[in-house]
Amino acid sequence: MQNYSVIIKVNKNLDKQVCRNFIGAKIDDFDFGKERIIDLHSELRKVRIEKNKKRKNKFINDYLDNYYKNCRREIFKAKKFIFGSWQETEQNYFREVIKLFNNKVYLKNKKFIAFLSIFSCSPLVEPQGWQIYYKIKDKKEIRRIFAHEILHFFYYDYIKNNRQVKPYYDKLNQNELWIRAELFNVAALNQDNFRKIIGKKEKGYDIHKKYFGLFKRSWRESKSLDDYLTKVACLKLE
Repeated sequence: MQNYSVIIKVNKNLDKQVCRNFIGAKIDDFDFGKERIIDLHSELRKVRIEKNKKRKNKFINDYLDNYYKNCRREIFKAKKFIFGSWQETEQNYFREVIKLFNNKVYLKNKKFIAFLSIFSCSPLVEPQGWQIYYKIKDKKEIRRIFAHEILHFFYYDYIKNNRQVKPYYDKLNQNELWIRAELFNVAALNQDNFRKIIGKKEKGYDIHKKYFGLFKRSWRESKSLDDYLTKVACLKLE
């Protein structure tokens, strides 16, 4: 088996960037910035009100500098706990992922990076990283998040490099690709082999619930992974 692994890092500057990028974010009626940043750090509510970009950036920088300084011990304790929670299942998880893609794995970089965050935005970080909220105490939820984010990298790399499915995905826009990536995770990670490793259900996003039945049915009826990926790439989603 190829030796894929995850390392954990703390990156305050990345958190500053994430705060700037997502504090005002909304997805339809879902106030992403409020739920994932402001509800956890009410003082940052001022950032949304402030119109001057310089003052806004200064407030974010000062707030995070102070937070990281005051909570340094707690953050590094969380780093150790989160790493240990994932390590218990790491090799079993990667073994099943490689089986899922029928050993057609194109990722050359064997290292993934989980960055601790004081927010719960959890964006992907290039080339092979993501953020995880440092206060999560549920081991199963930690494993679910890691499994979810890692699978995205394998999935996107597969549809980019596999000659059979690539032409279908080249026609899709960014949002269409994202919806299919999220629904792929719901279908794949709820299989018994992954549920046994992770220990809990992959729920997906509420905004995609209307597609769950359609994509799960496509998964059941497909003869192979490539058959499934081709079918769902051609679906017209409203």
